This record gives sequence, C-alpha cells and structure tokens, in this order.
Amino acid sequence: GGSVSGGQIAGKYPDDLTAEGLLNVGRGRMIPTTPWDAVFQGIATWLGVPDSDLDKVCPNIGNFDASYLFDPNNLFDSLPPPAPTGSPTATTLPTSARTHQPTKVIQSSIPTNSISINPSHGPSITKSSPPSAKKYPSISPSLFASWRPSHQPSQVTNSPTSTLSESPSLRPSHQPSRATNSPTSALSESPSSRPSYKPSQATSLPSKESSNPPSSIPSHKPSDITSSPSSAMFVRITKFSSEEKYYSNNKKWQTKLTFVLKDTENTKIKQAIISISYIYGSNTKTKTCISKSSGKCLIKLNKFSAATIESIGIIVDTIKTPDEHNYNPELNTKRDNCPLFSQTCPIITIEKPQ
Repeated sequence: GGSVSGGQIAGKYPDDLTAEGLLNVGRGRMIPTTPWDAVFQGIATWLGVPDSDLDKVCPNIGNFDASYLFDPNNLFDSLPPPAPTGSPTATTLPTSARTHQPTKVIQSSIPTNSISINPSHGPSITKSSPPSAKKYPSISPSLFASWRPSHQPSQVTNSPTSTLSESPSLRPSHQPSRATNSPTSALSESPSSRPSYKPSQATSLPSKESSNPPSSIPSHKPSDITSSPSSAMFVRITKFSSEEKYYSNNKKWQTKLTFVLKDTENTKIKQAIISISYIYGSNTKTKTCISKSSGKCLIKLNKFSAATIESIGIIVDTIKTPDEHNYNPELNTKRDNCPLFSQTCPIITIEKPQ
C-alpha cells in the first residue's frame, strides 16, 4: 500500500444524503455514481496490465465515458514500468563437466547457415604475386586480394555506348544515364510510371492582381464552405417524459418512458438502441428500445405494487447508433439546470401516481 495516494476521495461524494436526495432509493440505499470498472482499471494498470488487455480485465469498461473512470496517476504515487517481454529461450545449456580432449573442428566445403565460433582459415603466410609490370593492366580483376595498392586506376575495357540497352547492365556505368525522351510540355492524362527529373508545371499561375476587397454589405445567400464538416458527432437526449397509470383493481401502477434522440446537428436519430436500468425496492432490472425515424424510443416498465413501491429510479446505461456516434450525456435536455442522466444528475426518480 505504499504507492497508494491516500487521503482523498475518488469519485463524486453525494450532495444530499437525506431521504429526499436524488441518489436515495429508500431504506438507506444509495445509487452509486462511480462504476467498479473505474477502480479496477486503476488497479489493473498499477499491476502492469497493458491498455490493450484492459477490456478483458474490465469487460464493462466500454459502457462508460472516460470521465467516469479514474486516472491511475491520481490513485497511485508511482506506476511500475511496463512488464518485460517473455524471457528468451536458450537452445542448449552449458555443461558443468570439463571435457578431456579439445573439440575437433571439422571443416566443410559447404557453407552452413549457423555462425561459426572458430575462424574458417588462418591468415596466409605466402604473399600474393606482385602486381603485373605490363604497361596495360589486366582486363579481368584478380581473384586474390593484393597486399599493395595499385598505382593506377583501373580501366574499363569497353567505353559506354551511345545506344541505350533494353535491360539494365550488370556493370556500373561511369556516366549518368540519359533519358530516352525529353519531357514534353503537354500534360499527360495519366501519371507516368517513371519519375520526372524536372518539377511539375502548374496548369495556371496565380494571378498577380489582388482580388476585390470584402463587401461591407452582408450576402443574402450562405457562403459555400469547401471544408467538410467536423467528424466529432455526438448523440443526445433532447426530450424525456414519463407517463404513470394506476390500476385500482389490483392496486398496481405502471410507467411509460419516452426518449427523443438527436445529434449535435439536430438531426433525428433512428435505429438507435437505448439501454436503461430501473431500480425499485431491492431489485434492479434492464430494458432496451429502438428509436424510430422520428427519433422517439418508448419503454414500458413492469407493474409495481402500490403498497410496497413508492418510487423507482431510472438510469441510462448506453446509447448505440448505427453510425457509431458517441453518446454525450452532458448535452442532454436539462431539468433544474442539470443535464438529465449526466454525471451530475445520473438518476431520475419517478413517484407512483396519487
């Protein structure tokens, strides 16, 4: 526990612990606003679990926004270094017993793929033949390295020809290669497979004349924006309502929830899946609905006993869209200046009808 950064409260402490608090569901039970995955993610990171395996240790981590999770650097004074990779395996183990005779090295005429421990041949004692005293050097290079440097540069037997060969030569040329065709002034319709030796020519040069100054009179038409819209698109709940009904014959009551989904461009979202949790008494259950083309999503909960269930709590767990837009609860419609189902107001309490 020496690395734990103690003396602090991680998460959000309830503002109201009375029976009228939003997180109080009765009989001393409070709705948590921090998931267990927030704590386990920090512990797993401190234990050396890489980020790629956190979803295996915390399978529900993908259901929560990053704002609900704890930064491991805030939970611990120091984090251990990344876990090392697996230890290398040794092909053979050295023996502790000494051999009585030196190992015989058998030289093979066929090269092997393994690295030799001993040199293949000792240095030669016999000097090579002196360089030729002929006026003209040898046409072909010597098969043996000479101990003396040559006093004259090597000469190429054949000078390069002016005719370009169809295939590249195996012997390096002493002159730069010449292009077969000079670049044309006309632009080709398709890009050439051969790189150009000159910079490309622009079809039109920028005008030296300045453009007209901006008008002080506003335009009656919106300007055309060439850039594409931002890819940061969020889904939000623009409307939420509940309708309660009391059944006098069996003294039960039921509620129907209505959600309306739109994106940040105020476009209605269809085929989105809303998953909620509703808490009553000591029970917690989940339900889902799929939004229609109007963006509406309806969920009808089970009937509750009016004698034992005074209220229920509603929590929005996830919202998944076909376009995989992120759900941002902080952009939801507000009640008492607080976004519904956000981190500040995570649970909505519904009372039984009178």
